[in-house]
Amino acid sequence: MMAPFDVVELMDEVVRGALDLMPADSAGILLNDMRGGLRVLASSTDDMHRLELLELQHEQGPCYEAFRTGEPAGSTDLPSRLDEWTAFAPAAIEQGVTAVYAVPMSLGGNRLGALNLFCTGGRVLSQVDLQTAQVLSSMATIAVLNQQSYREQEVLAQQLQAALTSRVLIEQAKGVVAERAGVDVEQAFHALRQIARGERRLLSDVARDVVAGQILVAIDPQAPRADRGSEGTANLLSPPSSRRRKRP
Repeated sequence: MMAPFDVVELMDEVVRGALDLMPADSAGILLNDMRGGLRVLASSTDDMHRLELLELQHEQGPCYEAFRTGEPAGSTDLPSRLDEWTAFAPAAIEQGVTAVYAVPMSLGGNRLGALNLFCTGGRVLSQVDLQTAQVLSSMATIAVLNQQSYREQEVLAQQLQAALTSRVLIEQAKGVVAERAGVDVEQAFHALRQIARGERRLLSDVARDVVAGQILVAIDPQAPRADRGSEGTANLLSPPSSRRRKRP
């Protein structure tokens, strides 16, 4: 928690951990941009990402509510929330979501965001599951806050804004790799993670090089689809030394 780390990768690990530990079908994180709004930082699926964007656009839904109140929020009966969540609830129901949950990421008055968990097929989370979600959320919050050498609001805003900017780069890099390698965005993301770990670099730095054309990524389209147990095979078409731009 004290060593330097990539906030974007940390939040992705929180999302993956939540799905490993709880019977939720998808998860995501909304982050406070410290300028009066929330932004999507991590989503396990594209459908989850779209639903989170609806929460932000209409300022409704469990994640927005958990962030606003600082308390867990959710519903196991979405039809009963149609009058309250007029945009979010119908969209969630259309996606087959039957239960939604959110726990805040907050500590000592610092509200960083919230963790979203969605279930389908009539599944619900137990009280123990929700406590586990809160522990994950709290640990991530503590880790982010411990990165600060001091607690001034502007410093925290800069770190969170950098994380959001990194997410944009990563999304762009996923698109570049997916298009060039002929794979889906999930496989592209796992390829980027594999390269970052193999070179011991930050995920955001690898994404920046991909977008700038300094890294070309080759993925075997016949390789097994990436999942939690296997991240497939990704290769660089040129060594790291030849990809760096020469500085004058």
